[in-house]
Amino acid sequence: MNRKAFSLIELFVVISIVAILITILLPAISGVIESARRLQCASSLRTLGQGLSMYIESGDKLLPYARWVPDLQMERDAPFDIIATELGIQLPQLISDEYSTDQPFACASDRAVAPETGFSYLYTPFSFFSVLPEENRRRVVTRMFTTNSWSVLIQDRFGYHRNGTKNILRADGAVEPFDIERGLGVYEP
Repeated sequence: MNRKAFSLIELFVVISIVAILITILLPAISGVIESARRLQCASSLRTLGQGLSMYIESGDKLLPYARWVPDLQMERDAPFDIIATELGIQLPQLISDEYSTDQPFACASDRAVAPETGFSYLYTPFSFFSVLPEENRRRVVTRMFTTNSWSVLIQDRFGYHRNGTKNILRADGAVEPFDIERGLGVYEP
């Protein structure tokens, strides 16, 4: 008997094997995609850190002043407007309901905050600027955040990444993942 086609059972076996292989490979592929997003996020933080360093070195050697969390809808973009000027790039723009941004202000894993505010990152010293007395505020905050190389200057606002970590930019320019569950101040040199 000369067969030119697959039987129905053979076809089902091949389809089920392909389905099993896809099921096995899908989590690995999504893990690779998330790793690429985390790497892009870390690269964005490094770029912001370079802009911050350029600002500090070119001016009065102090961190930029900021009173708020960046939010384009509320017209609050400091200190990232200063960093953008140093890097020679434009701030993100919110155009009606469509979100468009130029890197490095948005984390690739951020699907919630950046489309609403224009930014994925939080400038950590901003809260100290609002709490300390007005006199010598920038000098005190700069000393607090730059004398300790482990100080966090910029960080993801929330835990965008699936494994419960966020990226942080330390005062020494290093960008690293940080475990949210363990809290601030737990990492060690």
